[in-house]
Amino acid sequence: MTDSHDRRHVSRPDLESDRAERLRMDLVSLYSQHELAASLPDKLGFNPMLRADSPMLPFLLELLSAAAAEDAGALEGAAADWKGDTSPTPPLPMIFDRVLFVLGVRRSGNHAIINWLIDCFPKESVLSINSADPAFFRIVDERVSIDRNRYGAIHVSDQHRVLIVSYENLDPALVPVAHNAQIANRAHTIFVLRDLANTAASIVRGAKDYPSFSYRFRVLDFPAVWCRYARLLLAGESSVTPVLFNRWFADPSYRANILAKLDIARVDGRVDAVSSYGGGSSFDGLARDGNASSMSVLSRWREMEDDQLFQFLILAEQEAIELSERLFSMGLPTREEWLERWRK
Repeated sequence: MTDSHDRRHVSRPDLESDRAERLRMDLVSLYSQHELAASLPDKLGFNPMLRADSPMLPFLLELLSAAAAEDAGALEGAAADWKGDTSPTPPLPMIFDRVLFVLGVRRSGNHAIINWLIDCFPKESVLSINSADPAFFRIVDERVSIDRNRYGAIHVSDQHRVLIVSYENLDPALVPVAHNAQIANRAHTIFVLRDLANTAASIVRGAKDYPSFSYRFRVLDFPAVWCRYARLLLAGESSVTPVLFNRWFADPSYRANILAKLDIARVDGRVDAVSSYGGGSSFDGLARDGNASSMSVLSRWREMEDDQLFQFLILAEQEAIELSERLFSMGLPTREEWLERWRK
């Protein structure tokens, strides 16, 4: 990876604040104890339990407090405001030529795909934001505020014509795409997903080296979030460009079709680069940077199939294996076969 590429990325802290953790625990308590609060995901269209560090937690906590008080009117009103068409912030100026919102599950190859997209544009024209919190973009003192807690206001140079913002391990309904898309002349939303087994294998392998970090940021919500993305991709939402990592990695024609959908001139860039984010590959680190296509990324799961944490992640969601087979057709063992291994 070159120094110039490093400068085009903006890093984010990886640890939650104590305040966010306290809010999360209050949220969990309210969510689990009050029947009216249990209806909140349906009313708002997302699951508030997916992120522990979101700046939206105070907002959600206020809603759940209303639910705890059985104030159905306040809850309905707040939900209607959230889902309404009126933006809570002023309209955005059109600063970029295009913006790409890249959403996916951690360890799904998100960074490899973002690096590949970056290479489709002139080197200094891309501003890439990694793993942002979901928030309404704002203009603050002639700078772009991507979110409130992770990045704050970011300077945009005259050379920056393309904005790429990635969001990881959160429900897509949390991202206010319609508002944020105003920042550019053209906007695209991309969902990235890798097959269930190889994603789980990568998470489990990383957990052996960094158990606390892996539990908090990768293991905790993985099964539910993975299934959420799988269902959305199978639904075939027309406003989303799907990127199945397995096909992207192996098939140049599939990559060309993605670029065509995004109206990007065909440049088959750095498929062989290994991103340094997250420590690179869970199995090889950065050792294969420049030769990533030689890594066995589509069969990692075979190295972990007897690991009980791996088996647990595979089995945690009832429909996960079926969804993975519908999307990736890998010929995995059935759920019943995995259960038999798990019980031994």
